[in-house]
Amino acid sequence: MMGLKGAEEQEPTFLSGGMRQRVGLARAFAVQPKVMLLDEPFAQIDALTRGVIQEELVRMWSATQHTVFMVTHDVDEAILLSDRIALDDQ
Repeated sequence: MMGLKGAEEQEPTFLSGGMRQRVGLARAFAVQPKVMLLDEPFAQIDALTRGVIQEELVRMWSATQHTVFMVTHDVDEAILLSDRIALDDQ
């Protein structure tokens, strides 16, 4: 789901920043929390993988109806993934 196939045996220090970001997301998804806080969750992930993981995140939200708070600087991403958006004018 997170695009990490083939990296199962690698030590964390040898993973790229994007791969580490995907591992963090996978760990968060795995515990199925009722509330999830995401801070720039797709910042270091390439555009193709970002789209796949965003679709998976939407699928999980639809299935669980759990609350997710996400901080992002990407307005398009906020519009795509949110049912409510709060803006900080600072």
